[in-house]
Amino acid sequence: GARVANSSLSWKQCTAAEDTMLAEMSPSQILQVAKTENSGAGLDGGLLLKMSYPVHRGIRWPQVVSALLENATTSEASATLAQLRPIQASGNTMIFDSNDGHPPFGCVIGQQVWESHFSSWLMSLTAESGIDIWKTPGRIEEYVCRAGCSA
Repeated sequence: GARVANSSLSWKQCTAAEDTMLAEMSPSQILQVAKTENSGAGLDGGLLLKMSYPVHRGIRWPQVVSALLENATTSEASATLAQLRPIQASGNTMIFDSNDGHPPFGCVIGQQVWESHFSSWLMSLTAESGIDIWKTPGRIEEYVCRAGCSA
């Protein structure tokens, strides 16, 4: 690492031997980090999740939902399932983005299927509430395991 010239900033490159890596955490652990960082105000949980794991560039979240959660029998769902099985078998976490990059989107870890979506707190707000959601970004999103997780 080094200091950034003419600023009070510095940077470092993290290594698995010395640092806790987000990619080694579960979605629930990442959500906890999102809620507690930034002096307790939190971070955007969806963005943190996307920064933690690789994002698949072909399959989109609605296709994953159709193939794995709704057990669709269309040819598209079958083709998606054929692409998902090796990803699941690897046990590595993979993010599947929405069609527009906004929630909901999700990730697959083996047989686990997690979804990140706007929190009930955010959805309950109205424009008239006057609440600045960016003062507490850790409350904007929540994750839920939709399949394959123990209680």
